[in-house]
Formats: sequence, C-alpha cells, structure tokens
Amino acid sequence: MNVLVTGGTGFVGRHLVAQLQRLGWNVVRLGRSPEAEWKADVTDEKSLQSFAGQKKFDVVVHLAALLPGQGSEESLWQVNVEGTRNILHHFVEASTHIVFLSTGLVYGKECRNAEESAALLPSQPYARSKLAAENVVLEHQIFTGCKTTIIRPSVFYGEDAPPSMFLRSLMDALRAGISFPMTAGEQERDFLHVEDACLAIVLILQKQLGGIYNLASEEVHQIAEVARTVARLSGHPDLLKIGAVPYRDQESFFYSLNTAKIRSLLPWKPSWSLARFLAIQFS
Repeated sequence: MNVLVTGGTGFVGRHLVAQLQRLGWNVVRLGRSPEAEWKADVTDEKSLQSFAGQKKFDVVVHLAALLPGQGSEESLWQVNVEGTRNILHHFVEASTHIVFLSTGLVYGKECRNAEESAALLPSQPYARSKLAAENVVLEHQIFTGCKTTIIRPSVFYGEDAPPSMFLRSLMDALRAGISFPMTAGEQERDFLHVEDACLAIVLILQKQLGGIYNLASEEVHQIAEVARTVARLSGHPDLLKIGAVPYRDQESFFYSLNTAKIRSLLPWKPSWSLARFLAIQFS
C-alpha cells in the first residue's frame, strides 16, 4: 500500500507514519521539515508540481494545516483551504482514498456530545477554514469519484505534543518551576491520545471506510480540574494561577463529541485515559 502523508513529520503525522510503517506500508511524508521525503509547502504550487506524477498513491492522508494561533485568518485560509485544494489537485485521483483531518470545532463553540449530523456552526477562523476545506474535499469527491473520509477529532494530547498546546505547556511550566497563569478553567474538553487517534485512522484505511466520523475519547474534563491534577502531581500547586487570564473572544466552553458512528463500524476504542497518561508522566 502506497501512502502519502502530508504533515507527516508533525505531531499526529509522526505517530501515524510509525504505525503505518510497522504494518509494512510504503509511506512518503510531504512537508516543510528536512525530515520529509518530499520537502514542499502545500501552498507552493511549483514545489508540489515537481513531485506530482513521480509516484501513484493508494491513499493520501492530509494532515498538514495551520492550527489556532499559528497565523492570521488569511494564512489559515491559504494553508488549510487552498493548501487542501492543491493536494487534491496534484495527488488525488479517482482510485485514491483521501483521508482529511478536520476538527470537531466545526460544530461551534457550544458543542456537547455532537453527532456527525449536528449543525455546523464554526465560530473561530480556524474552524471556519477547516469546514471550508471539508467542502473542498467533498467537491473533489463529486468531481473524481474518489473515496473520501473526513475525521472530526476532539483535542489531541501525547508526550511529544507541540509546546503551544495547553496540556504540554502546563506540564512544561510546572516541571520547570515556572508560574502558570490561566483562565478560570470552566471550559470542558474531551482529550484524545494521539496514538488512539492514529489507530483509528489505520483501521479506517484497512477497511477502506469512507464517510464523516467524529473521533474522541468520550471522557470529558474541566480544564481547571486537569490543571489542578497536573499541579498536584508536579508538586507545585502554588505555581498554578487559575483565573489570572481572561477568556478569549469566542471562547469554546463545551467541546465533546459522540463517537457511536465510528465505534459501530470499527473495532476501535481508546486505550489511553488522561489519568493514566498524567500518572505516567509524573511517575
């Protein structure tokens, strides 16, 4: 099986590529990192064109994206929407299975146990760019007839998560003995371990499953509760400054997803709990 993974050297990409390679699949990583076999920017038509036609792929897993806070609204649109369009144009034809990683934030900022059929009301630039990219993928499916899978995940975590992510930044600060100011922490989040997410993607590919699916642990935690647990395990509860930072505009207070659809079709359930992960991190 020949697989192209865009963003294959990023957080999710590294774990997915490792799982695919253990299965003996032939994986090519496309990205801006020197580690990538194909070094290219998804917004650079010229660099993508230089690789197009070199290899035929059975599967394209499109992970490359800008995340919230990584760029302006215009940048988010260029990378997440137009970049997706470029990848589809150059590498996805009728016989290709395209798997697109979207976000559960497409359901809006008050998202509680949302099913895939729920109204799509993205309130943040990142979520709006991801929903627009979903539509680009679905249009390409209509045009080419390619098999299409869209994944809407909750909040990823893992040992090697980017330092900008809440849980990683919290752990890093308290381990280093640095004060950690944060909001009042009333937000509710579903946290999904990256290894569990990548296993679901692998199972989707093995079964050649098309459609739109939520991906989540269905374990919902309040941010303040998580922060207090980390502070206690780190031995530095005094460094946690809950309520020191105001909420952002358009803050999402509820973010949980219903995964009955994917669990009914695949032998998948998360093996990691947040409690287990944190216990290991501070053992």
